[in-house]
Amino acid sequence: MRGREEWRGWLRTYGDPKGQRVLPERLHAEVRSDLYDERVVKLAVWLVAVAPGWACVEQTVGDSRTWLAWVPRDRVHVLGAQVL
Repeated sequence: MRGREEWRGWLRTYGDPKGQRVLPERLHAEVRSDLYDERVVKLAVWLVAVAPGWACVEQTVGDSRTWLAWVPRDRVHVLGAQVL
């Protein structure tokens, strides 16, 4: 069993908002948010779902593992010409 140290570098998730909508395809994005170890970072992520005021991003946390985190929408910047 893995200990607490494993998830210290993962984005902090802020819950399970109502009105969730999974996007038809993932969008390249950057997020500036906090990790479970309390550092604030900017990371390249995939935007995978939205809800009013919220964004669900997919963070790579290992060679073949990912983590989904709901963060305030204003912390996420979609890259390129993609529009929500």
